[in-house]
Parts: sequence; structure tokens; C-alpha cells
Amino acid sequence: MATSSTADARLVHESGHESGHESGHESGHIAAGASIAERHEQARRLLHGGAIDEGLTILRGLVAVAPRSVQLRRHLALALHRSGRHTEALTALVDATDAHPREVSLLEDVAALAQRLDDRVTVASIRRRLVAIEPSPRRWQQLATACRRAGDVDGERDAMVGWAAADPGDPIAAHLAAARSGRSLERASASYVTRLFDDYADAFDDHLTELGYRAPSVVAASLARALDGGVAATACDLGCGTGALGTLVRPVVGWLVGVDLSSRMLERAGTRGYDRLVQADLVDFLAGHTSSFDALLSADTLIYLGDLVPVFAAARAAMTRSRPGVFVFTLERDDTAATADVGFRLGRSGRFVHDESYVLDELAAAGFAECRATHEILRHEGHDPVHGLVVTART
Repeated sequence: MATSSTADARLVHESGHESGHESGHESGHIAAGASIAERHEQARRLLHGGAIDEGLTILRGLVAVAPRSVQLRRHLALALHRSGRHTEALTALVDATDAHPREVSLLEDVAALAQRLDDRVTVASIRRRLVAIEPSPRRWQQLATACRRAGDVDGERDAMVGWAAADPGDPIAAHLAAARSGRSLERASASYVTRLFDDYADAFDDHLTELGYRAPSVVAASLARALDGGVAATACDLGCGTGALGTLVRPVVGWLVGVDLSSRMLERAGTRGYDRLVQADLVDFLAGHTSSFDALLSADTLIYLGDLVPVFAAARAAMTRSRPGVFVFTLERDDTAATADVGFRLGRSGRFVHDESYVLDELAAAGFAECRATHEILRHEGHDPVHGLVVTART
């Protein structure tokens, strides 16, 4: 079975080109004193002509005679893989790494084939060996991914910590290391959020559709209920992203501003009905716009803030004083004792989860009235629902 993977391409290169030889089964006898090169050539011809078992027998014999030959071991693995004996091919490559434990390209071949066979434990094992040889940020990140897919929670945590140590200036590594380690943070750094969503912008809408993402629609529905047929003269979408919420609320708001840290996200939001788009931290933006908005909206943005006191205070100050206003937002919910002390915690996902009573109490303390929360499934991750709060507060 011919393939086009990187691992297969390397195997073909290392084992010699398999085209250009005459076809047809070759049972021609090679003298007992034939060289390894001659026997290898015979195996190639047999395999090319369809005599798979005969060719494999010769290759296995050659590997036994010359166990340190990477070329022979790769050719054996390739022949097994192409003949549909994928597990045997993987075993042959793993055996080759035992003979050459620091051959990086060989280890990469094993990881690539194991991944294609969905052998997650082997992928993680090989990634761990590669980190030991080359403890670079890329290797640590690959190991973290492999451990997560293999269900190795402790291994993923240790790999994340290793990644952060190998690249202390990387905000993604630092934040995820904290999340996997259970460390307490008050909020995600601006550099983390910016980098995360700049990288995510192109695939964002498609990915969230796959996850059954509902946060924008539930916020829009809550706003419509709160307005009860009216229109908000001025509104701000805090963390507008690609503008999914803006499209939904446009019919019930007069002037609509979108704020986000990610320039790439704002580029995508540019055609979705906003009157103004601003690249800024949402707390800083609100602090600079006292008494400016009738409605503040946020769909899955405050999940990157743990301590909500600063944003609630800034939001209350940004609401117009001359007429009633409404603040609608979503959070991820956590009713466990893990949040009892401070009302929030950083989850393994890198997002914060909040206790409902903490949220409602702090809104009231900031000067909001009629604060209420409903429970919704905001999206799914894998087969698991993400439980959320949809919060509405008035001034």
C-alpha cells in the first residue's frame, strides 16, 4: 500500500528507489557467498515483482546479519507497511530504535507511523525519548500533545512545565503550564490571549461550528428578552472575536462597538455589522469610556479572567447614567468545592471556571441590580458538554 507520508518518503529514500527494476517474480538463486548489497537488491526485486513473503524473508535475514543497518531496518518496515502488516512494521521500527537509540530521524519515523495507527502510548513513549535527546520547546510541546492524546494527565503536566522552562518567554507555554499544574492566576495574560486568538482566527468559526458553539446565540437571546422589544442605543461587544455576536444583535442595537485584543480576529469581524472596532484590553477600554453604553455584551470572553471584580467595576462605570442599562455575558460554571475560597479557578483547558454565587455577589457589590444567571450548555468538547452560566444584570 503506497503512501505519501513523511515517514514513508524517508523510508523509501533510505532503502533505495524501488522503481527501475524488472518486474515479475524472481526466484533466481544468489550464491551463498553473495554480499549483503546483492541480497538486498534481490529482496527489492522480489518485492517489486509481488513476491512479498520471499522478499520479506530475505530482508529479515539481512537485518539479523547486519542489525545496525538503519537502511535495512527501514526497508523491512516499509515493505511490511506496504503489504498491510502495519503492526509488524511498527515493531520493526521500534526494534531499529533499540539498535540506534539516538537516531532522531528513526524515532520520528516511529512516532509518525504509530500516530497513523492510533497507537497513542507508543507515540508518547517516542516523544519522551526525543525530548531526552533534544529538550527544545518544540519537542516538549509535541510530548505534551502526545501525552494528552494518550490520556497521561501527569505526563502532559510535566511536559507543559518542561515546555515553559525551555521557552520562558512563550505566553502560551507559561499559561498552559499553570493550567495543567493547578496553579492560581487572577487572569490570563494579554499576551497569551492575543497570541492564542491571532493563531486561531482563520479556523475559529469552522471549529466552533463543529463544537456546537452556542454562546453568541444565548447572549443575543438574553439581550432581546432584557430589551423587551426595545433597542439599546449604544452597545459594546467585549471580546468580539470574529463578530458572531455582532451579527446576531445588530437588529436591536443602534451603535455597536467591538473590542478585542486580537488584530486577526478584528480583521474577520470587519464585515459583520460593527460601527467601530477597537484593539484593546476590555478592562482598559471600559475604564476609558465612562457612562457610554446602554448594553455591554460578552460571549465566552470573561472565561479568560478569573477575578471578575475589576471588570465588573469598569463595566458598571461604563454604563450610561441617564437611562437603564443591561450587561449580558457567559462564563463556564463550576459548582464544586474547588472554587469555594475565591469563587473561581483556572481549569486544565486554560480557561477559568466560576462559582455562580461568587458572580452574582460581585455584580451586586459593583452596583448592578436584578442579577440573575441561567444554566446552559455552551458547546461540546469531544463528547463532553461544557456547562455555562448566562448572566444578565441591570443598572
